[in-house]
Amino acid sequence: MINCSNVSFHYPNGQGIHNIDLTIEIRSIYLLAGMNGSGKSTLLKVLAGGLTADTGSISVNGLDLKQSRSKKNLFFTIALSPQQPETQFSLPTVLDELRFTAYATKQPIAADMEAELIHLFQLKPYLDASPFDLPPVKRKLLSLAIAAVIPSPFIALDEPTAGIDREHKPLVLQFIRFLHTHNKGVIIVSHDIDTFLPTATHVGIMKNGTIVESTDTNSFLQKLIQDRYDRDIAKPFVIPRMARFLTSNPASSVDELAGLIKEHISKYKK
Repeated sequence: MINCSNVSFHYPNGQGIHNIDLTIEIRSIYLLAGMNGSGKSTLLKVLAGGLTADTGSISVNGLDLKQSRSKKNLFFTIALSPQQPETQFSLPTVLDELRFTAYATKQPIAADMEAELIHLFQLKPYLDASPFDLPPVKRKLLSLAIAAVIPSPFIALDEPTAGIDREHKPLVLQFIRFLHTHNKGVIIVSHDIDTFLPTATHVGIMKNGTIVESTDTNSFLQKLIQDRYDRDIAKPFVIPRMARFLTSNPASSVDELAGLIKEHISKYKK
């Protein structure tokens, strides 16, 4: 479980996040949404240890991050797949990148996990190639795989479908289900609500550097359907996208859209 209490972080220009109170259960699939500049990526970096909170406390399964700032310990808390995969690469080959974490932490990768990831993302032809020579989609998929092999109970994915074409999006959803079967909690920061809302167990909404809503997906949908959210917070980036995704014709009412959302999620989860 992740517990954040009154967490704040500010860049020199004053922007950042503030007063974050958040609980994420293990094995959750937590979708964190919000407009550009709302603080989503900054929160992920603070959770993963790339940035140190100015105030507040963060614990993962009872381990306080401020008391365990070493790189070794952070590997066992929250792994991060960044929005730009190239920032993650530093080794000669794809296979080296996949196995580096195991070498650094002296924790062997489960053979079945490595094999499943290579098969899922169709990386076998590229194992001896430089990560920088991969096609852009494969670079993104490799970044996801690298984060998955880090022995952490949670994995944070920053815009996991950025640079992913329609053909490969199903692989990202398969990957999230793969993480779930390996008992990992997943935090997804994305504007791609269409793709991830049907599989999310929980939803968080950020605005102006703080979390203004955090709830299970069913409760989120009920409030959305009942038009209980401030239009500034939810409708500009949820309802129009879901409407475009679920029907070729715009929904004539919130009630009609609600029925489409419920029908789609029911089919997806069967």
